[in-house]
Amino acid sequence: MLLRRRFLFVMVAWLTANFASLPVIGQQAGRLDDFGQAGVGANGLNGTVGDQAVNPANEQTIAIPAPEGFPLSPAYQEYVDQVLAYWENSSGQVERLRCQFNRFTYDSGVCNYVDPATSQMVAHEIAGGMIKYEKPDRAIIEVDKKRIALPPSASNPNLEYQDLDATNMDKQRERYVSSGDAIYFFDYAEKQLIKQNLPLELQGQGIKNSPLPFLFGAKADELKARYHIRPITPEGVQEQWWLEVFPKRRQDAEHYSRAVVVLGGKEFLPIQIQLFAPDHNPVKVVMADGAVRPAVLKYQIYDFHSSALNRDLGVDVARLWRDEFSPRPQTLLGWRLVEKEAPAMAAQQTPGGGTPIVPR
Repeated sequence: MLLRRRFLFVMVAWLTANFASLPVIGQQAGRLDDFGQAGVGANGLNGTVGDQAVNPANEQTIAIPAPEGFPLSPAYQEYVDQVLAYWENSSGQVERLRCQFNRFTYDSGVCNYVDPATSQMVAHEIAGGMIKYEKPDRAIIEVDKKRIALPPSASNPNLEYQDLDATNMDKQRERYVSSGDAIYFFDYAEKQLIKQNLPLELQGQGIKNSPLPFLFGAKADELKARYHIRPITPEGVQEQWWLEVFPKRRQDAEHYSRAVVVLGGKEFLPIQIQLFAPDHNPVKVVMADGAVRPAVLKYQIYDFHSSALNRDLGVDVARLWRDEFSPRPQTLLGWRLVEKEAPAMAAQQTPGGGTPIVPR
């Protein structure tokens, strides 16, 4: 059960010399747009929320070495500072937001088929989802549609994607809710609502440790305290700003080795995020004895679309969302509530965020 809910990776869009041909925005095959009102994908949210331990307080300050290329030159650092300041300003103007997303999950250990049309490994799973957010710390991230890749075979020479049937999807749905004073994880397979209470010092901050920590309430100082950040916007790309992000803290690095956030649109908010697993390594290694250790490709792409915010959502949205932001277990027939007490916090918090408060 714990293995099923293991964290896969979080979010960010990434481009380096190893993956210079990765599709930019929304070019992946098997998208879920034709599902109408999308849901949210499979193991991603459940994995993040359902099996992420609360780290001991003394681990909060354990730093990890900076990657090659840091610190940045003064000119590059000034550019990053300007982008982060603009992002903070635009993010601060979001009172309410609703958007759909596609989540593409790649894992060479599960599906290592390369599409000859794009020369890229195909996503073995594609999920469709919905996000709702209300400032400062109320959010819902849910998944209710998913497709699985069927690589070419002797009987079928074409790559196809098969929608997960209703019975299996009912067990693999994902739903994460931040109510401000608690975090809820809906375990559909076990019919459990897991509630993690937040201590007073972290109430209003739970969203920073959600499955998508870069999406809401960006603060420039907190981002710089928590991550090494550099610009990697591909040459020729217009009206997009790509930031490559590396964790500074061990507790973040346990969940993703790096991320890329693509900012854009008239609101200057994330339009794509890619998260790379801790064991992602695109380099094939030849050992001293001649044995070959193959490359390991494990990452996720979150592609956001159909966004609406603030007045575009209408004046009654807050009232309509109120019950969703505060789940009531008695409305879930046959479910049981598992309530976790707020963990003790360290006397001093690491700048840029506290310990992830997520139920096991």
